[in-house]
Amino acid sequence: EIRDLTMKELENYDIGLMLTDVKIQDAEMPTDEVNEAYKAVLSALQGKEATINLAQAYKESKIPEMEAEVKSITLNAEYDKQKRINEAKMQIAMFEAMYEQYKLNPDATRMRMYHEALQEFLPGTRVYIDTSKDGSLEKLLPVESFYTEEEKK
Repeated sequence: EIRDLTMKELENYDIGLMLTDVKIQDAEMPTDEVNEAYKAVLSALQGKEATINLAQAYKESKIPEMEAEVKSITLNAEYDKQKRINEAKMQIAMFEAMYEQYKLNPDATRMRMYHEALQEFLPGTRVYIDTSKDGSLEKLLPVESFYTEEEKK
């Protein structure tokens, strides 16, 4: 069988050689060094496959976790965006309402804004309004007296 296959190959190449006989000599087992090297190669290939499988399993376990984290971050960002938009709209509405009051009575609105700023920056401090032209002490009134109980809270 080996002779026939080899003859066909020689005829295909047309090199002018003719095979007359094929003899197989005694084949010996490879040496211990070759066996050990072969086993080492097989072991390395198995280790490679095991490592690839572990990495693939890790990847497959992490992908859903990361997708969930991305979704969570995206939802939080969307919530923060909407919150800031709503806060900005509220500030615009407050400013427009204050501006309308200012147009009706600029002096009173300016004075109220001044006292509100004082209360914000000096919490717990009593603020008095001098209602006299000459600055006499008997005409000092506490600012709190102008607010209702709800406004004081």
